[in-house]
Amino acid sequence: MRRKAVELTAREFQLLAWLAGQVVDFLVEGTPVGAGITDSNGRATLAWTIDDGAPTREIIAAFAGDPVYAPS
Repeated sequence: MRRKAVELTAREFQLLAWLAGQVVDFLVEGTPVGAGITDSNGRATLAWTIDDGAPTREIIAAFAGDPVYAPS
């Protein structure tokens, strides 16, 4: 079994500013694999290990939104 550790990264930008302290969910092939909190630069990261399977995967970073900011 070949496994490789990677870092999934997303940035959240709305209303001309990077959003800090927001939860970003990461999904691989539609399955949640974890979440990260955005830093002062709007960057959320998640350490994830690729398991055996398809050579390409769909990776989605999703922000659910809040009362001020729309989801993305």
